[in-house]
Amino acid sequence: MTKEWAGRPVFAVSELVRLLSSELEAAFPDVWVEGEVTGFKRAASGHCYFNLKDDRASLKVVLFRTHAMRLGFEPENGRIVLARGRLSVYEAAGDLQLYATVLEPAGLGALQMALEQAKKRLMEEGLTDPARKRPIPPFPRRVAVVTSLEGAALRDVLSVLRRRRATFGVLVVPALVQGALAPASLSAALHRAARAADVDVVLLTRGGGSMEDLWAFNDEALARAVAACPVPVVSAVGHEVDTVLTDLTADLRAPTPSVAAELLTATTAEARMKAEEAERRLARQMQSRLFLVKERFERARPERLGGLAGRRLQGVQEGADRAAEAAERAMAARLQGDMQRLAYCQRALTPEAVRRWVKGLSERAAAAQTRLAAAGRAPLARAEDSFAGFVRLLHSLSPLGVLARGYAAAFASGGLPITSASQAPPGTELSLAFRDGGVDCVVTSPRASHLPSALKPVDGKAPGAVQSGVEEADRG
Repeated sequence: MTKEWAGRPVFAVSELVRLLSSELEAAFPDVWVEGEVTGFKRAASGHCYFNLKDDRASLKVVLFRTHAMRLGFEPENGRIVLARGRLSVYEAAGDLQLYATVLEPAGLGALQMALEQAKKRLMEEGLTDPARKRPIPPFPRRVAVVTSLEGAALRDVLSVLRRRRATFGVLVVPALVQGALAPASLSAALHRAARAADVDVVLLTRGGGSMEDLWAFNDEALARAVAACPVPVVSAVGHEVDTVLTDLTADLRAPTPSVAAELLTATTAEARMKAEEAERRLARQMQSRLFLVKERFERARPERLGGLAGRRLQGVQEGADRAAEAAERAMAARLQGDMQRLAYCQRALTPEAVRRWVKGLSERAAAAQTRLAAAGRAPLARAEDSFAGFVRLLHSLSPLGVLARGYAAAFASGGLPITSASQAPPGTELSLAFRDGGVDCVVTSPRASHLPSALKPVDGKAPGAVQSGVEEADRG
């Protein structure tokens, strides 16, 4: 209870906070607040805690689990929302809080927000990827139609199938297509259709309507059931401008139920048209063949066969006569040619002709022998002259010839030839080779001139023999 001090009331903290809370709840029992979501957190209990703020203030918000379960979308940080609830004070912390019961996106309906978020999740999981969509069988054995028995969609589908003379069976699986219970009913019907015998395609369809009427086909669980169906699914919901989640996860999307029925029978109708064209072409071919057979039969009548056989026989006889004449002419020409060749051979084989032929052969053989002998002597003579020239050249270049003219060759102790005075310093042992032997000697002193005084040039000219020997030595 309230205390007094110096005549003034004094409140305990809890009393003041409780009083303030009751005043706020009485003043703002139902209020709408718009702001940006920050610090959103969903606790393990299911309660949601976040702040709503604008450019000048921030307000704590609590959304209990019972209300959070009814949200059609997931609040995200940074999104502007509208929150409805009551203002109060959290006594333990003294915080001003809004206890929200309703939360909606500002500027976008909750249903539309939930749809966009569901579409984003399906795309991230790859359930809307065109690469995973299966081809529709061209000739299905049986098609299951999941729709309402009272709807116009079923009548449209059956009418198109009858008009296009569909060759497959049709199984109608009834389901609710509108309302809160429709998604679960459609999922169960889809499951039953996929398990039915010989069903190759499932057609999920309903007629046109408002977005609210078609909203059951935007259910995320139903869209996932369509993607997980073991047989291909065709989704045909509403009109061409309407697009729902099941259109995105189905294997084929048709703009209307009638178009879906046409797509399912397109291959069958095309095959029927080809078969009818082939039948007409076969009939034309049969008529042409019958006409040809009739003509042949007319030509083969007995009265016509007699004249035909007579003409054929006359032609054969004429051909035989012509062939006999040609054979006689050919035999005569060949015999005449053989006789001419025989006469020529007889004239060529007389004794005088044989003697002339043998004499000619002998003369040709003698001339050939003479030419052969002459041809053999000329290369031999040229080879002998060339060999003699090489012998003279080798003799002129032989070091023995140089030694025979009075020169000597110097060799070091190791047998290497000495070609320069710089290679024989004083004290070097040398071996000198002459024409008829050799001597060993030791170098006592070098000499600047390479010729003895007797062989030095006189007036710039050396004796002829010495000059010739130097050239030969250099050349050797």
